[in-house]
Amino acid sequence: MPTYPKPDVYFEWYDSHPHILTPRRTDIAGFVGIAARGPLHEAHKIASWTQYVSLYGEPTPQGYLGYAVRGFFANGGAECWVVRVADPNMAQTAGIRIQDVATNRQWQLEAASPGSWANDLIVTMQRVNEDRFNLSLQLRDGTQEGWSLLSLNPADERYIATVFEHGDSQSFLVQMAESTPNYLMGTMSLDDEWHINAGAMRGGCDGLATMGATHISGDGAPINVRWGLRALEVIDEVSIIAIPDIMPKPEYVPPRKKERDIPCSVIELPEDYVELLPPSPPEFAYPFSDDEIEALQQAMIRHCEQLKDRFAILDVRPNDTVPQAVINWRLKYDTRYAALYFPWLTVNCPVCDNDNFNVPPSGHAAGVYANTDLTVGVHQAPANVDMEDVKDVVMVLDDTSHVLLREKRINSIRAVPAGGIRLIDSFTLSSDSLWRYINVRRLITMIAEAIDEQTQWTVFEPNDLNLASEITRIIRQFLGGLWERRMLSGATSGDAFTVRCDETTTQPHDIDAGRLICEVGLLPPWPAEFVIVRIGRQEGRTELIEG
Repeated sequence: MPTYPKPDVYFEWYDSHPHILTPRRTDIAGFVGIAARGPLHEAHKIASWTQYVSLYGEPTPQGYLGYAVRGFFANGGAECWVVRVADPNMAQTAGIRIQDVATNRQWQLEAASPGSWANDLIVTMQRVNEDRFNLSLQLRDGTQEGWSLLSLNPADERYIATVFEHGDSQSFLVQMAESTPNYLMGTMSLDDEWHINAGAMRGGCDGLATMGATHISGDGAPINVRWGLRALEVIDEVSIIAIPDIMPKPEYVPPRKKERDIPCSVIELPEDYVELLPPSPPEFAYPFSDDEIEALQQAMIRHCEQLKDRFAILDVRPNDTVPQAVINWRLKYDTRYAALYFPWLTVNCPVCDNDNFNVPPSGHAAGVYANTDLTVGVHQAPANVDMEDVKDVVMVLDDTSHVLLREKRINSIRAVPAGGIRLIDSFTLSSDSLWRYINVRRLITMIAEAIDEQTQWTVFEPNDLNLASEITRIIRQFLGGLWERRMLSGATSGDAFTVRCDETTTQPHDIDAGRLICEVGLLPPWPAEFVIVRIGRQEGRTELIEG
């Protein structure tokens, strides 16, 4: 250790290597679909099934999104991003107009998000003193919220808008309306006595009857607006995508309930105090044609091929119940960035008469992907895994049918005796034998994305042999760590990978053009073949050539 003769500022120079690469997280899924409630065409991160229900509501027969997300978490998923879709021009937000008798002021509450879910949301209010009142909310399904000592004075710390948006108990159900909506709201009065005042919200509309394919793909959105799948483009951490609501839904209409079937346990109301309308039949999206379904799934594939950091899980159509029909549909696609699963799954339905509901398998499969990534690693094939939140498969496959599907790289889901419902196969939809396995595709994606994201510092460095040597060092260190974790095959690290970044890969004309090219060879886990990835950096972007 150096010694210092007097107090002063001393500089010590160390030969260090601060640049390291770490594996990129691959288990985070992105879902697009129809929900009971929640913000429209916005991506929100969800970390549990409870959080999903709080924001988007329970699963509904109007869409498969809730069942997909529930299956994702049940099968081991930890985090996902969710985008609720509808026709934003037709979706309306329920609300209620409140007349404050004491101040002669009129103000509005509106639901936290568009949709019919808030129609008949019961609002009960009771004045405590001249400036404060208590407020309670209750949905038909029994969901409740309540606050004490709220104020309509913006200067008050208990101002209702401040409490709803920034308080310790923010509301998932309502917000203060900024202006008078252009639809028929419910109405009620807050009198100047200590009476209980009650009313119900009105005017909500789901916007599903006019929803088109462009609302899901996002291709028809106005300039500077993102709809559906396009909302996930800016979420870099998404590695898996699924859109189960491409598929048509059965038009299930729940039985009408009596007006007094709704519990009002927050505040004891007189029996006839709130007049509730019978629930209207749910609004269903118009089923997409086969051409629209294909176009939407092609949009998912393009999304993954263009971003190169995620993988799509596709569903078959519900009427494809024989192997040849599934094969005919599969032949429409040829991509290393997607997989197709068959058949559909039967799950528990909380609002169906027979307690069963058939759903596409993509959400459950995404959960298996995520759980495999978290417990073993992305190099492990997401196959031969017992699935949770599944009661049965819609079609039982025999060995002959399974072989036919396997030959076309269609992933089968089968009921295994004493083994539950299992994902059996792990194929991509690529005709290239090099990219036939899901784990190979996703492993290479993770490695390329990690190198891309964590070598951005190179754009500020001189393009010389010192930079090439540093790039070689950090990539070899990164791949060596993956090999030690058995994410790459090979008896030695030299068998598992090669890294070359020198004058043989970067020619003088490359340097003149501002390019630095590093050639990486990888041996993914058996039975994959040797994969060559050429990674080039130029002006802050990465060029990736796979072969």
